[in-house]
Amino acid sequence: MKTLTTLSGISLLILQQNVAALEYRGSNTLRLSEYDAQGPAAPYPFEGSMAYDEFSLYLQDYSNAYDYSSAQLTGVYAADDYRHPQTGVSAERVNLTVQKGTSSLPWRAELGDHFAYYSQLTLQQSLKGAQLELQPQTGFGRHSFVVNVGEVESDWRRLNLGENTVAGLSWLFEHNRLGHFALNVVRNERDGFALLNTLDQTQTVYSLAGEKQFLIADHRLSIESEFAHFSGDHSGLSGAQSGQSRSDNAAFVELRGAPLSGRWDALLRADHFGQDYRPGGAIITPDRRSLQAYAGYRFSGSQLRGRIQRYKDNYETANVLTTETVGANLSGAFIPGLSSAVDIFRQTQENENNSVDQDILTATADFSRPLRHNVHGRSSLYYQHIDDHSAVNVDSRVRQIGAFVDYSFQYRSMDALLSPGLVWRDIRDTAIESDELQPALRMTLTRFDHRFEVQYNTLIQDRSRVQGGVDVDTSQWSANYEYRWGQHVFGAEYDRFDRDPDTGADTEAYRASLYWTFYFDRNGGDATAVQTVGSSSAAEFVAIDLLMLPPGSSAEQTRESLNSHNFRQAQQQGNYRAYPYPVFYDVVQSQTLVTELSGGQLQASGVVFQFDNRGDLNNIAQTYASTLRQLIRNYGSPSRNFETGDFSGNIATQLANGSFKRIVEWDMPKGVLRFGIPRRLDGVLRMELIYRQTQPQTNQSLWGFTQLQ
Repeated sequence: MKTLTTLSGISLLILQQNVAALEYRGSNTLRLSEYDAQGPAAPYPFEGSMAYDEFSLYLQDYSNAYDYSSAQLTGVYAADDYRHPQTGVSAERVNLTVQKGTSSLPWRAELGDHFAYYSQLTLQQSLKGAQLELQPQTGFGRHSFVVNVGEVESDWRRLNLGENTVAGLSWLFEHNRLGHFALNVVRNERDGFALLNTLDQTQTVYSLAGEKQFLIADHRLSIESEFAHFSGDHSGLSGAQSGQSRSDNAAFVELRGAPLSGRWDALLRADHFGQDYRPGGAIITPDRRSLQAYAGYRFSGSQLRGRIQRYKDNYETANVLTTETVGANLSGAFIPGLSSAVDIFRQTQENENNSVDQDILTATADFSRPLRHNVHGRSSLYYQHIDDHSAVNVDSRVRQIGAFVDYSFQYRSMDALLSPGLVWRDIRDTAIESDELQPALRMTLTRFDHRFEVQYNTLIQDRSRVQGGVDVDTSQWSANYEYRWGQHVFGAEYDRFDRDPDTGADTEAYRASLYWTFYFDRNGGDATAVQTVGSSSAAEFVAIDLLMLPPGSSAEQTRESLNSHNFRQAQQQGNYRAYPYPVFYDVVQSQTLVTELSGGQLQASGVVFQFDNRGDLNNIAQTYASTLRQLIRNYGSPSRNFETGDFSGNIATQLANGSFKRIVEWDMPKGVLRFGIPRRLDGVLRMELIYRQTQPQTNQSLWGFTQLQ
């Protein structure tokens, strides 16, 4: 449910009112790259010399915590097929914002790129257009009216007004005794395209949402629900015409509970999404019925969480797919001397025509402990068995063991981190038998303004047991060097990919880049932090709020905050401390709480979220959207969002060349909270939520916990 913000905000427009308080920051990056590829499996479809120049400018002018204005412009001049499909100048984010929270009618207006969020079932989308929020003071409760008009388009150069237009109105009412209620209306008009065999579409979605908190016998309970109705057109189920003039409903009910002074919590949720409920602005799974239950108990230094899920997809068809999952997660210091995380779940999937009928058992375990001074050991176990009872009858089994060492030391005034590792994997199914070894090495060297990082891994696949099986050796390595000189950063990157099958053509490919970034800023004084208010009920269902781990805290304050919330046993990697505990109870994905300490102070705190299936782009998109939705419950409407590209193709490669970005930010009292998908040299995709005093520029793709494995 959309959380009422205390006119929380963002960017700026009126710069001449108070020049003394004007702040600005920005950067310009020039990158030159060379791509070369030979062979059928090369990750780079375009070759040759390429270049782009990327710029960003952000200005803000604060009168006080509630009155401010801001402006933002980011763009690129691209002569690089990976950075932008068109040569020339392209604006990527344009935003103007003005907020007047102390006026008789508090208001906030945005023009350009903005994130529109009404509710889970109606609108959760980036738009290019305008948003106006009014908060009339009535003396009875708190009211917020939000109006949006905009186009759905990620690229300003491809923007055609009227091609995919969204208009919406949301009214939110909050009362301390009555609860929170919202009425939402969203209309979407989209042009059809003959090449895609789609027709013109017009759809309207209406919804009523509510949330109420109450106490029963020393227990804090919260109930939230939303009912929505869809009327209009969608892309169709059996041809474009089948999606014309349709109507359907969607609803969910969620109940949360926890004692006022206790260690357990629970969540129950039921969803109903009709077959024709297909709004363009909401990320849901149509034609689904689901029941979910989660419960957890916090021991001293560890946490146990259980989950039961039941999904019925294609519910209104003759071939219903039923998925049932039962699982448990135990994390913390439940084994003396070890920081551990164990997750086990069993999942069954079955449909009516027996094309799907399987029983899946999956278990993962991660362990970590200090071996001696500056040496930390990590190990991982993975097991999955699929018992297939369908007509296809393809059983499979995967066993995997990994061992890693992190050794931090100093050498000739350089801070060094060396991390060798080895993974053994055994894959068996009807078609494939593969014995795999995956040695890896990561090294980081830092000296004053110099930083060098290199990562190497090789995958050796032995498939000789199967007739016709082809052994394959694949190696990848990446190197990055940076030198900081004042406001300048000079860097070089090199990525290489080699694939050597026993039979067939080899593949060799590389990317080499040189770049120069210039940062500029002016600080007009200590700006008052923008005031934001998250959902009070949602805040009760986190193991620890990151706002309780603000950057700048002493190491002792950080330790006390963590201990008071049963975060005690950590995995140490350089300056990072990783606690493999779930932080957000209603986020199913694997989570790790991270702190970054340097010089006796907390530099950053955050949470790392893993994707369940990095090979399923649709799953990645839905997981990102659902995780963002839960963060909005806790922290309110975002202050800024940056979106470039979409969830298609090789996202890791797009992150490297800058053509894909997902960044959402909240201004907080002691810094900026950022959520998104950062680039990593090892190519691993994961979501990160990081609380820092200041965040890196958005054109800096390596903004996450880069050294944390």
